[in-house]
Amino acid sequence: MTEQTKVFGSLVISLVMILSGLGMLMLSFDSEVSEIVEIAENPVEVPETFTVTEIEPMPTSLQEPIQMLQSGFIQEARQILRQCHEEHPDCALWLGISYFPRPHGYGESFLEAQPFLEDAWNRGNVTAGYYLGVAYFEALGVPKDEKKAIEYMRLPADEGNAIASLYLGHILMYGSNKNGEYAEAIQYLDAATNAGDFRAHYWLGIAYEYGKGTNRDWEKALAEYEKACIPGFAISCSRYSQLAYTLLPSKTDPLEIEELNAKNLTYMHKAKFLNDPDGIVLVALRELDYADQDFSPAEAVKDLLQVCESHKGCYCRDAAMILETGFLIPQDRIKAQTYFEEYGNHECGADSDIHKLKPERDRLFDSKDFTEIHTRALQNNKIAMSEIAAYLRIRSKQDPLLHRWIHRWSLLSSQQD
Repeated sequence: MTEQTKVFGSLVISLVMILSGLGMLMLSFDSEVSEIVEIAENPVEVPETFTVTEIEPMPTSLQEPIQMLQSGFIQEARQILRQCHEEHPDCALWLGISYFPRPHGYGESFLEAQPFLEDAWNRGNVTAGYYLGVAYFEALGVPKDEKKAIEYMRLPADEGNAIASLYLGHILMYGSNKNGEYAEAIQYLDAATNAGDFRAHYWLGIAYEYGKGTNRDWEKALAEYEKACIPGFAISCSRYSQLAYTLLPSKTDPLEIEELNAKNLTYMHKAKFLNDPDGIVLVALRELDYADQDFSPAEAVKDLLQVCESHKGCYCRDAAMILETGFLIPQDRIKAQTYFEEYGNHECGADSDIHKLKPERDRLFDSKDFTEIHTRALQNNKIAMSEIAAYLRIRSKQDPLLHRWIHRWSLLSSQQD
């Protein structure tokens, strides 16, 4: 799977504190940012008198509608906010948030939220810039405009808003500019971590792993992934495990190897517990490759099939091989071909030999010899499982993916029931 897909294939919704301390909001990075967008010519107008000190004191009564929003009493909260939004920009902000599309807000329409957010922005509420930036970056009812998104987002980020710093760092590193503005992105991500948003450590890990805006340093990347994983950012737990596998062969100190292995297992299981699809795949393949967990091969097979059905694309490669080889289940080569196409037509499988190797797979798995051996293997016949491994090893050609499954058949034949 490509890093771009991993990074954005499944991003997380979590609770964060906004700058004014008015309550809790939701953030989700769930959109691809690779497309080239047309940048609007009109810049964002920042009022000349834009200063935080000009914001009137927040009314104490504002705490009540915020709690109502968080508890699902949306209409009741709006009634209260409408009574104070003309006098207090904070009320205008929260009235806008009540209409702003979920998961960032509590409503369904940016167009309904827009006048209140712009009013709050024009009267000096910097947090409104975060929501306006999100709307233009994610095209929530307005044309996508990355330039406007950055301009709106920059002011709250510069004022110390952690979530704005995180989002702005994300845009600068993975926006439509193919080269990225990596150095500046790292500055904002650092600011987000300093303000307490642990998720920014994940993006810093990406920067260190791939040398974006800094020197490539896998040890630092691993440390950043760990900082985001420990508080519960699932995708960072999976990324730690994937990089740990890459680093392990270079380790020579037995204690260091033992520690890295232990963390690897701990974090991949945490990712699975948090329902991250990469974590589910990592745990399943670990069992099939090493059989060193309290986890059965049958459970691993079930998980790999389910994650393909749920997430498609890159997650269907191993599910296809399970159905193709009939690993612990009856063969279903028609469905296997569907999964192969799902994987091969996705960007993560675009450079694979999946399509080219179909004639080779047909030759191997349509034969009567394989069918006879496989029938006995499904009866938990360990000798037959070993014969499948030998059959495929002798007859298969240059297919690295199939060779991994040959190893798994061989390991399966040696396992105790």
